[in-house]
Amino acid sequence: MEFVLLGVLLFLLYLLLSWITVFFFRPRCPRHFFLLYWAVLSGLYIFCTTRGAGLPEDQIQLAAWFSGLIFYTVCCFTMWNSFYSILWGFSGGLLADFCANQDLCHVDSISQSYSKTKNLTDAPQEMDRMLNRRIPGLIGGGYLKLEDGHFKVEPKGKTIAILTLVLYSIFALGKGGGITVESTSEEYLK
Repeated sequence: MEFVLLGVLLFLLYLLLSWITVFFFRPRCPRHFFLLYWAVLSGLYIFCTTRGAGLPEDQIQLAAWFSGLIFYTVCCFTMWNSFYSILWGFSGGLLADFCANQDLCHVDSISQSYSKTKNLTDAPQEMDRMLNRRIPGLIGGGYLKLEDGHFKVEPKGKTIAILTLVLYSIFALGKGGGITVESTSEEYLK
């Protein structure tokens, strides 16, 4: 039991270090820090549990030792994946944009806001591939609903949008690293 408890404590330390790094230092590639923290804290787990005496000889103790290490590792990589999926993910930001600005819920407005433009003529080109691939997935997943040429954010989508906004504020990603609620359709259409 003490091995799993140590895994939990190290995971909490991992979360704290990751949050401090992203919130205060804002690195370009936080994954390098996430990997470094995981490796150092894994080494700390091994050192604290073996204390130079090697692995436990009892099979139950050995299973508990591996359980603690595996639990810690799975938690760290789940947090890492969540960070990139939710905080830096496109779909969560898109849902939050829909909730924050009802003007974007019209198909033409959202298409214009994510369309590519030529630098010289400002004539719209084809729709951005990222948006083109996400909208059907959001509709199919029950996050958005298309009715009469307008997108309606479903309760499931609103939940993801709210969680995205809360996590953005916790990690203080702000403009450039995420979305801002104060944004207006004019900003998107520029």
